[in-house]
Amino acid sequence: HDNLLFKAILIFGFIALHRLGELVDSNDPAEAHYNRSHRILLSSIYYNDPNHPSFLSYHLPYHKGDPNSAGCPSYISDKPDWKDCNPLPILMAYLTSRIRLPTSLPLFMTSACNVPTRKWFMQRLQAYLHSNIGSKSLRGGGATDLALRGTPAKTIQ
Repeated sequence: HDNLLFKAILIFGFIALHRLGELVDSNDPAEAHYNRSHRILLSSIYYNDPNHPSFLSYHLPYHKGDPNSAGCPSYISDKPDWKDCNPLPILMAYLTSRIRLPTSLPLFMTSACNVPTRKWFMQRLQAYLHSNIGSKSLRGGGATDLALRGTPAKTIQ
């Protein structure tokens, strides 16, 4: 489960251009308590077909650029031409595993029913890649990927 969780957070950060702080809790327990209202909830997930979804949507309850703190809908679409990196099969595998845990909790939960922390994620990211990889690499890498694919700058912003 935890390997699927790591991949799901990686996909959400890279493809949906999230800040890591929108997906995991702070290492500081006091800040983690503050972030509870900012967590993506499992109940906000929607996909059009459980067997062959073409997209997955969810409600992002908070982001830095949200002046009204109302959150916003977010989408991740199927990318069959990405072969082994197609996000939806990976996300659906995580959701299948996640359903075994209490459903009233946030979307991202470890097998021990804890919200992953920044440290939890960064240890795995650096173990897979390199120790000098930082959390900003997700969002920046995703934006760079979109630009290289010809996505207009206004859409990326």
